[in-house]
Amino acid sequence: MAMPKQVLALIFDGHTEWEFEFVVFCLTLAGCEVTVIAPGEKPVVGAFHQRFGLSKVGARPLSEINPASYDALFIPGAGEKAKAAMLDPNVQKLIQWFNQKKRLIAAICGGPRFLDVAGILEGRRWTSIDQERRRIEDGEPPGPAVVVDSNLITASDRGFVEFTACLLEALGYAEVAQELQNRYGKGKHDHDVTI
Repeated sequence: MAMPKQVLALIFDGHTEWEFEFVVFCLTLAGCEVTVIAPGEKPVVGAFHQRFGLSKVGARPLSEINPASYDALFIPGAGEKAKAAMLDPNVQKLIQWFNQKKRLIAAICGGPRFLDVAGILEGRRWTSIDQERRRIEDGEPPGPAVVVDSNLITASDRGFVEFTACLLEALGYAEVAQELQNRYGKGKHDHDVTI
């Protein structure tokens, strides 16, 4: 029996809880082992919780993690309060390490901002909610909801099902990815995914 894939899920003040929870739920359901990490040692508060003053979320500090033990890094959407985490040098080093080792990096909605700040997007194909908003403001139709470029999977917020399915498939869980697509998506790699 194959060992389960190991995934790091980064949370931070201002992360988008529903994207985080949906992706982590699907990864866990597929058999992945997910370790939730945060930049510092203090509990973090997601965007929804900040807005309504609800409870905080705890995670393992990034300083306790050996990235070599993990197959993928997942970054959920990022609200306005996420800037401190984006600028954290240890977060940037983690992203750069995953990219240099060609390990999977998956970022959705505002999460690709982290990749941009870490300097790994130049010359790559990618998308985000920010890119989609700019296209619409310029009078263009939205681009693909999900873009896969080598070890990088990025998505706008509307592509969360396709994004999760692409991540599952890249980790070797093709059957679960297809089941997710059949149940909630439009089918295997439909027109909303650019590979």
